Amino acid sequence: MSKVRNEKITKREYCRWNSEDMDHAINTYKQNQCGFNECCRRYNILKQTFRRHAFFK
Repeated sequence: MSKVRNEKITKREYCRWNSEDMDHAINTYKQNQCGFNECCRRYNILKQTFRRHAFFK
């Protein structure tokens, strides 16, 4: 049997970005000031979320 640890499970934090951060990230990406991964790291946006907003909206 596997051992059970007495660690507390933390809840995930969704939507860590706001609309201003998303707008800044999209503008810097489209102006080629930074790459896709760099924009996601800099503005704390998940890659799939950034891809959805930058390319499909």
